[in-house]
Amino acid sequence: MFKADADEIHCALGLLFGPGPWRDFCVELRVPSTRMGTIAGYFSDPGELAEWAAKLSGGFRNRKGETVRVSAVYVTLNPLDPALLARCAGRCQPWAKNTAGDADVVARQWLGLDFDPVRPAGVSSSDAEHEAALERARQVRDWLRGLGWPEPVLADSGNGAHLLYRVDLPNTAEATELVRRTVDAVAAFHSGAGVEVDRKVYNAARIWKLYGTLAAKGDNLPDRPHRMARLIEVPESLQPVPCEDLDRVAAMAPQPGNGGFHGKAGFDVGEWLRAHGVEVQSEKSWNGGRLWVLRRCPWDPEHANLSAFVYQDAAGRVAAKCHHNSCAGKGWNDLRDLMEPGWRKKESAVASESRLPGRVAVPEGWDRKLVVVTMNDWNAAREAYAAGNAAIVAFPDGNVPQEAVRVLQDAEEIRAAGKDAARLYWALYPLLAAKKAAKEAAAGAEAVPTEPPEPQPEPSEKRTRVPLNPAVPDVPSGRYPTDQFDFALDALYCEATGKRLEDLPWLRPFVPKSGARVEEAGSGTKLQVVPAAPEPPENAPQVGDALWGDPVTPEEAERVRDAFKLSPAVFRRKWGMGLREVLGEGR
Repeated sequence: MFKADADEIHCALGLLFGPGPWRDFCVELRVPSTRMGTIAGYFSDPGELAEWAAKLSGGFRNRKGETVRVSAVYVTLNPLDPALLARCAGRCQPWAKNTAGDADVVARQWLGLDFDPVRPAGVSSSDAEHEAALERARQVRDWLRGLGWPEPVLADSGNGAHLLYRVDLPNTAEATELVRRTVDAVAAFHSGAGVEVDRKVYNAARIWKLYGTLAAKGDNLPDRPHRMARLIEVPESLQPVPCEDLDRVAAMAPQPGNGGFHGKAGFDVGEWLRAHGVEVQSEKSWNGGRLWVLRRCPWDPEHANLSAFVYQDAAGRVAAKCHHNSCAGKGWNDLRDLMEPGWRKKESAVASESRLPGRVAVPEGWDRKLVVVTMNDWNAAREAYAAGNAAIVAFPDGNVPQEAVRVLQDAEEIRAAGKDAARLYWALYPLLAAKKAAKEAAAGAEAVPTEPPEPQPEPSEKRTRVPLNPAVPDVPSGRYPTDQFDFALDALYCEATGKRLEDLPWLRPFVPKSGARVEEAGSGTKLQVVPAAPEPPENAPQVGDALWGDPVTPEEAERVRDAFKLSPAVFRRKWGMGLREVLGEGR
């Protein structure tokens, strides 16, 4: 096999950049990932570039007599600033520290599409894989031709296929975004079934296989041979793709806000499509979500050119769209109206049933992530949330109304900004931590109850946690019954995170007064929000945020400190006010 085809190299350079010498730009020749690092040079004379490309193609021997393998030879697809010639003019050098970047591109002249067969890394494609990539490129050419695009160059990359379209674009951020979305759209509708459209080829300084050089990945085996990259079909006249045609295809790329997002997490779109007989051409992962390209448009079966899709993003929201003008404005809800008549009434009935007293259903289209707002009236917040404008209320003093607790049990995330974030953290984190721990715990762990039993406390009362056990009486006054607290879910949280019970800040008001009680904490029951004990006398010592009904004696404080194996300094820092006098400065 020849190492290179000099005539093909000259033909490719003339096609890509025009006849030389190139006075207003230069071209970089690059060979990455060799035993001599990246080999690169800059050229304004196509003859010199072709000579170096032929030398490097297929590998060479260095001055030490060592064989340097070269898997591929590349050139920059778009012309570069001629100032780069000063790096290494008319020749190539190994261990190149600098190569061309996007800012070095003078203008965009080519939009390339690269079709690569799926195979193990570092090996050449088989004949069947190679032919599948070429066939996919022809299909995309026909698809784009049907959308009004001019004829492209069809080329063999050696392992896959290329389509090259002439463009006339400046090297700007807007042009880069346009090309990116265009390539994404082609990939969305035509990747899969063993051939992928490379989504990374949109950048201005993209390097491209030089036709006439050898594609030599891995060893040259009969079933996975090395092949020469070559031009296959070149139109007599290459016309630039009009910007409006680029825009039309770019708009097809599934993205947030494209096609009208609706739905919620947990909705199985693939199963829904199968159940309702919607034919799927291809299914693939896309931007963290899932994309289904439909075989034909569900609203107009004559639209059979892969113009319709359904997309579910990572948050569970669903979009549907057909790109034909006659289907403009149709989305996911319209598709469900067509294929699943009456679905709106069914979901409305389910939502109404879930609106129990003090509980609000998640509006359609939400991803079950609740935004926390601070308001002074829970009822007003509930109405706003039901309208889709707000979510959970948190009172300015940090207390959480009982109604909010019920809704929070369905929450997966709580977010707040500024001062609200700090205030809400301590008020809401224990409940969320317990919920998360219950989800992550081993099978059989008890979860937070959906509906706390009656009697419910008034929203104005202060609250703390006691067992959900009818045998344990309410505590209208006096010392907290620390030997009866339930730490089961907190223990599960510790198991999931590797923390210790005594390290959880929100447990400071509820820590038992002996190590034995801490050890027994894991066998309790569920949690409930109930009225707290009254505030202690003015001079009573304080332990963290807990207000004890009886004075804390030095012996009791000593037991707490010993149970958690805390030094006096750490003890004072962790537990705060009132203990300096109890423990004494010399302790």
